[in-house]
This record gives sequence, structure tokens and C-alpha cells, in this order.
Amino acid sequence: NTFRWGYLPFVPYMADSLFHTLSKLGKNMNKALLSKLQFFAKSMLFAATFVLPFAAMMIAIGSVGMNESLLGGVPVVGVLFSFIGKYMNMAGWVVLGNLPFFFALCVAAALTKEKQAGAIVIAGLFFLTFHKILGELSLVYFSQFKGFADIKVATDLLSPEKNPEYYNLFESVFGIVTMRVGVIGAIIVGALAAQLWEKYKTFDRLPIWLDFFNGQRFTVLMTFFYALLLALVILFVWPLIGIGLEHIARAVEHSGSFVAPFFKTFLEVGLRTIGMHHITNYVFEYTPVGGTLYSTLQQVNLIGIAQVCPARLDEIVNLVNQGQQAMAMDVFNKPNMCNIFYAQDITGLFALPGAAIGMFFAIPKEKRTKKVKALYISTTAAVIFTGFAEPLEFMFVLVSPILYVVHVLLLSTFAMIPDLLSSIMGEPVFTWKMFGLVNVVASGILQVGVVLGRWWELALWFAVGFCITGIYAAVFRYFVVKFDITVFGRE
Repeated sequence: NTFRWGYLPFVPYMADSLFHTLSKLGKNMNKALLSKLQFFAKSMLFAATFVLPFAAMMIAIGSVGMNESLLGGVPVVGVLFSFIGKYMNMAGWVVLGNLPFFFALCVAAALTKEKQAGAIVIAGLFFLTFHKILGELSLVYFSQFKGFADIKVATDLLSPEKNPEYYNLFESVFGIVTMRVGVIGAIIVGALAAQLWEKYKTFDRLPIWLDFFNGQRFTVLMTFFYALLLALVILFVWPLIGIGLEHIARAVEHSGSFVAPFFKTFLEVGLRTIGMHHITNYVFEYTPVGGTLYSTLQQVNLIGIAQVCPARLDEIVNLVNQGQQAMAMDVFNKPNMCNIFYAQDITGLFALPGAAIGMFFAIPKEKRTKKVKALYISTTAAVIFTGFAEPLEFMFVLVSPILYVVHVLLLSTFAMIPDLLSSIMGEPVFTWKMFGLVNVVASGILQVGVVLGRWWELALWFAVGFCITGIYAAVFRYFVVKFDITVFGRE
């Protein structure tokens, strides 16, 4: 007893040491988890930026080209312009209408070392196998276990009459009737494809007479089992997830104006420094929370603002090109959440250039060297042209949390401008996606301006944007000077 009680004075020191050890371990685990989440978020960024900008640009330019009246007065050229525009538009829709498939391929590529081609092939095979198995399992489950006796073949799952409660959970993907898992399912498929490729590409445990199927070919066999297991899980889990997303979508829809744009922007900009904003953006951009649209021209269902907003503009422009003004106005006036993109659009075009101006003029004149000017001008030009915020944001986020908090609050507030102006003017405004200078020309000037004739809206959009630039410049210069913040050039 004396021996054991003799350690009592050391208990506080032991407890303190254990606490610090556990804290250090917890921090290391948090760093490891954060690193993995950041890597996964970057894979989704790769998927979103690899094919989606191409699709949006081709659809936008193609829709303008399909308007023969633009160059109709020039012999031959007008017809040729319209002909090329038609097929550019179709090329864009190949991507936009099949976005989940491309997401699966891109996520698998991004999650493997050096973006290996084998993982991409496995992702494509996984995607098709998974959807085929899921469709067949759904047919058995809903017809025999859920009691829908009218469901005889897979296409009956799409029928409101034969599958009244769950028909909206199904769609046709490459002619395969399957559950509408969209980009969520595609991301899961891409991640699992990358994982099984990395795990089994060097597999060599089959006997000598089956040696041909060792290595990379073994991943093809494992793809079937992975697809089967995922299909079984999705079969029972997805109806619950689908219902949950619908409830969230309704809550957002009925939350009133201003709320959704503010909080979406607040989370996006606030999490951008740790690379986690792609995960929160995804909820609005690729799920029913961001709205849905059935394109009557392309005969395809679209989910989330990343798909809905380019398709909505294309639908309106094509209906105007065909002389169906009334139908175009019906599409224009349908409730949508495309104004949520406004904050993204103005970030690179107006807000951050204003921040750069403010930081530059906060530098003493004698320190505004050619090197400093070149850095600010080139970085600002890159942000304006591409629309991506990171090059300018990281000029101040790493040196001043104060400036970043100001940036988050300002941009979240400005995100509500479309709702404010729409309530004043009595019609939707700023509901077009114009991310970066290229999209301003393709979607804004050529489509909204030339085809739709809404020059007044474009003029208002630019006027408000330049006001935001001025506010950012004044606020950033004030904070840099007031708190003596060491931005580039003030070292």
C-alpha cells in the first residue's frame, strides 16, 4: 500500500502528461482527417472544372449561333454560323445531360496517383454496372416486396400510374432505368473505383493457371462485387436520402428571399481557406436543394443549380430563337435558385479586384515598385478572366484574418442583392450564371443582351458590380491602413 500511495503526488503530473499526449494525438488525427477531406474536396473541384466549363461555354456560344438573324443578312455565312452553332450546342449537352458519368470518371482520376487511365476505365465500368444492377434490384424490390403489382418491367418504375409513390426517384441513364442518385452516386462510384484500383492493381494471388487475370485485370472482376454491394446499400438507403433532400429543398424554397444566398455564400467563402467549400457548394449545385428543371427541348431532367442554370438560359434562348416568346417567358418566370450564383460571379469580376485596388493604394507610394504593380495587375487579371478567387484571396487570408472576415461578411451581404432588386422591380434579375470574363461575353453579352434584348439588365449588373468594386477598395484600404496590415508591398 505504501508503494502504491507513494505515487499519489505524481498523479497530477501524469494526468497532465497524458492530457498533452492525447491532445497532440487528437490534433494529429484532426490534421490527417482534414488533409483527407481536403484531398477529396479537391477531387470534386477537378471534376467540376474539367468538363463543366466546356459544356457551359459550348451551350452558350452554340445557342447564340443557332439564331440565324444575327448574321442572316450575310449570304451563306448566316446559315453556316447557325449550322456550327447547332452542333456546338449539342456537344455541350452531351456533357451537361450526362454529368454524373463524367463526374465518376473525373473523381476516380483525381483520387489516384498521376490520374491513371486504368482507374478511369474502372470508374466507367463501375458506373454502368452499378446502375444496371440497381435498376434490376429496384424492379424486384418494388414489384415483389413493396407490393406494386403493376410494375412488370423496369420502365414501369418511371410511371406515375404504376409506381405512384416513388416514380420521381427513378430516371433513365444511357437507356438503363435506375435510381436518380445523380452526382452523389457518381462521386461515390468514382471514389470506390479509385480505391479498388489502388488496392487490387498489383494483386497476384490467383493460381498459375489463372495468372492472366492477376494484376490490373483483377480489378475488373472486383468491380462487379463492389457494384453489387453498393447497389444493395443504395436500394434501401437512397429512398430515405431522397426524401430528406426533398424536405431540405422545400425548406430552402420556403425560407424566403435573402436567406439561402446569404448562408450559401457565408459557408462557401468561409470554408474556402481550408478547401472544404466544394463539399457545401455541392449541396446546392448537384442535389435537389438547388432546384430541378425538365428541359423540354433536350428531354432530360436536370438537378442542382450547376446543371439547371445553364440549361435554363439555353432553353429560354432557344425558345426565343424559335419565336415562342410566351413559352420562353414561362421558363423565365418559373421559380429558380440561379441568383445564388451571383456571389460567385461578382467575386472574381468585381469584389476581389476592388480588394486588390484597396490593398495596392494602401502601400506607400515609394514602395509601389514595378514588381509590386506587376504582381497585383497580373493576379487581378487572372482572377477576372477565370473567375476563380483563390489567387487574390490568398494574398490577404494568410496574413490577416481580419481582412478575410470582412471579405466573408461583405460578400455574403452582397449575395442578397438579386433578391432585393427582384422585389423592387417585380421580376427576376441577375439569374444568369456569368462566372469569369469568358462567360460574361458568351452568356451575358451574346445571350442575355443580343438574343434576349435585356441590355438594361446587363447595364444594371455592371453598374452594381462597379459599385461593389468601389466599396471593396475603400473598405480594404481603410482596414489595411487602420490596423497596419502587412499585405504584399507593405513589408
